[in-house]
Amino acid sequence: MQALYEKLESELEAYLNNVKVKQMALPSCGSKDGYFSGISAADSVSLNRQVSSSQQHYLPG
Repeated sequence: MQALYEKLESELEAYLNNVKVKQMALPSCGSKDGYFSGISAADSVSLNRQVSSSQQHYLPG
């Protein structure tokens, strides 16, 4: 079991060394508060259209 553990640990370490983490861009505006409030607003955006069941329309078929 120890050999398996050591093998998996070394594979995990090798993987983590190769993972590239996306860094945040530098602010292009003068206000850091505005920049970070924009990031916060962007995190709450959903690209899927939110439709309630009363607004759904079905094609006749």
